[in-house]
Amino acid sequence: MQIAKKNSWFQTEFSVIIFRFFYGLLLCFLIASCSKPTLFEAIPSSLSGIHFANIINETDSINVLDFENVYNGGGIGVGDFNNDGLQ
Repeated sequence: MQIAKKNSWFQTEFSVIIFRFFYGLLLCFLIASCSKPTLFEAIPSSLSGIHFANIINETDSINVLDFENVYNGGGIGVGDFNNDGLQ
């Protein structure tokens, strides 16, 4: 019986070590992924010249209960798709 207790203690200790290793590895990956530069950056509307506000006037027929995505709004994206230097 004494051998079974040592084996059980070893399995528990080994499981804790493996768990801590993978937890630390996951933490390292999360920290490393936060430092990547982003592809786009937000610019103020005074610089872009685009003034957009998603103003929603709720009524009995237009509300979040009838339309789940009513507050999502329409996004604005600008890009140089044909690579001519213009946007």
